[in-house]
Amino acid sequence: MKKKRTLNILTSCAFVLVPSLIVTTAGLIARAANAPPQSDVSGQEQQDWPDYGGAPENNHYSKLAQINSSNVKRLAVAWSFDTREQGGLQTSPIIVESVLYGITPTQKIFALDAATGKPLWKFDSGMRGTQPDRGLAYWADGKDKRILVGVMNFVYALDATTGSPIASFGDHGRIDLRENLGREPASSVSVDLTSPAVVYKDLLIVGGRNPETLPAPPGDIRAYDARTGKLRWSFHTIPRPGEFGHDTWPKDAWKTSGAANNWAGMALDPQRGIVYVPTGSAAFDFYGADRIGDDLFANCLIALNAQTGERVWHFQGVRHDIWDRDFPSPPALVAVKRDGKEIDAVAQTTKQGFVYLFDRSNGKPLFPIASQKYPPSTVPGEVAALEQPLPTRPAPFARQLLTEDQNGALVSFLLSGESKELASSAPPPESMPYRFTGYHKFLDPEGYPAVATPWGTLNAINLNTGEYVWKIPLGEYPELAARGQRNTGTENYGGPIVTAGGLVFIGATNFDKKFRAFDKSNGELLWEAILPFSGNATPATYEVNGRQFVVIAAGGGKDPKSSSGGVYVAFALPQESPNTTSGPPLKH
Repeated sequence: MKKKRTLNILTSCAFVLVPSLIVTTAGLIARAANAPPQSDVSGQEQQDWPDYGGAPENNHYSKLAQINSSNVKRLAVAWSFDTREQGGLQTSPIIVESVLYGITPTQKIFALDAATGKPLWKFDSGMRGTQPDRGLAYWADGKDKRILVGVMNFVYALDATTGSPIASFGDHGRIDLRENLGREPASSVSVDLTSPAVVYKDLLIVGGRNPETLPAPPGDIRAYDARTGKLRWSFHTIPRPGEFGHDTWPKDAWKTSGAANNWAGMALDPQRGIVYVPTGSAAFDFYGADRIGDDLFANCLIALNAQTGERVWHFQGVRHDIWDRDFPSPPALVAVKRDGKEIDAVAQTTKQGFVYLFDRSNGKPLFPIASQKYPPSTVPGEVAALEQPLPTRPAPFARQLLTEDQNGALVSFLLSGESKELASSAPPPESMPYRFTGYHKFLDPEGYPAVATPWGTLNAINLNTGEYVWKIPLGEYPELAARGQRNTGTENYGGPIVTAGGLVFIGATNFDKKFRAFDKSNGELLWEAILPFSGNATPATYEVNGRQFVVIAAGGGKDPKSSSGGVYVAFALPQESPNTTSGPPLKH
């Protein structure tokens, strides 16, 4: 349901390397494609990175090839921009017409000269606080250019040239996501925009981050007019009477149940006019006695008509979720081949380490999906789903079982940590004290994962066949590496991008602060640099004046033993210029 949290035993990372290859980390999971069908773009747009994920299809792919497998070892810092704030960053910036737009850890919006890192403007809403914020959106109609961005519970429309709020948009430049959800008073509702809006024609389509416990508002998917901020349509993820899926909840659940929200982001097929929306679990995450049923449209991948909000098709990955196993990343639109025929597909990864692949026009699975029987729940009042879907291919990219040959010298299995009360609108009989113990990592006494390595991997999967092409450890602990234990893999929070230069760029690793480039054909490490803080975000690449750059937001914040910050670092091949400064990789 809301943001990404502590990972389980293993993390992994997914990307699409060719029209049929996908790579994965069970942190923020992202993919990139090597030339899938994509919306028509101009030469300028091919040089830009105008959308989160590089394009509306969220394929994380760039046709730029100036930086390639032959010269990437010469990559050096071109410029860096320090926000001088703490709190961490999960933001992937966007780059449009030589201007980079980004977010600071405290939700300030800024624009930089993308060639030099020189500040152009900054917008401060006056709101104080930090939250995960994955990025921004850009809208233009030939006369007007706007940055659309979430700041806590508001969506702002800013003039892309000056950073000033557009007074004619909503209430003096902003709309309040707490309104129009059917829960009053709106001021008591908690919903924030943590992933960027999807822009389709003159619409901006948004989800939101909702609480994981009740009271929580419903996770309606909404579209607003990009010019005026007026609400144009809503899709109820907790269906109301007369709507499809209403019978999968208790009769009046739509009045009180919450979440089933889109916190992970979306992908758009501009040609078909379909937006693909993954949703989170319903509140409460781990107890569902007050929401007996399959709970559509929680834990779903939903295909919606982007113009009207009408459902085209859906797939539910977990029925009646009581494990918080929702979709943690936006889907990717790819192209695969079946029997010599090319099929436009949508790929969706899960917290369990699954990859689902569907025909994006009708939702037909492109690999068989089995039905796995599950035991009934023994929790009083709970009625667990008896069966759950299980993809037969590709094989899971994250560890599924703890077996004797995987636990090394492990003797005992113990989880401990903070305990929180689990409230419920339908308390179990006899006041039985059920308690939520939080998200805990399975660690050994030294603080490392208590299972055999690798503790995090980067995987390449051929989506034509569902077979793995390569799989490598991603990340290491500096103190273990100093003792000779290298390439253990670590927790990863961030996605990769793939370029026509034959490269996969990824930060993500939580402890070594490294930014890496791999050969996309075989996973060979070709280059790495030390960032000021961990790059727990997805990079972007773009070209200005014939020079290709790769930029990543380095903010850390996921390792309690390390400091956090907010530095954007851009790399390029060295060249002599009075407007740029090249040098060795940054260290902090």
